[in-house]
Amino acid sequence: MEWPDIIPADIASSRSRNGRSAVRARAGFNGATDFHNLLMVVAMPAGRYLPMVCVLALAGRLAKQQPGVVTVGTLRAHGVGLVVLATAASVILAWLNFQSALSLGAVADGLL
Repeated sequence: MEWPDIIPADIASSRSRNGRSAVRARAGFNGATDFHNLLMVVAMPAGRYLPMVCVLALAGRLAKQQPGVVTVGTLRAHGVGLVVLATAASVILAWLNFQSALSLGAVADGLL
């Protein structure tokens, strides 16, 4: 890693590891400077709370919206139809996740 690449990598590492950096020991980088410590102090709360604030702002904006006009193509978000659709989608996705592992046994038996 070159010097210009160390600071962004260190910020990303600091945000995801509660201030502990995994990059400080690379390339002789001295992370014990006042600038670096202050940068990590700003990066850690920004990386943690900024996404939360953005999601809450988006949720507030969506909550303020007026309901649209109900037409033939509108998917209603209540009733049995939505429950069946959501359950079927989750069951299909779960089955697709495990299908490869389930078929490995038969493939391994065929190879032996």
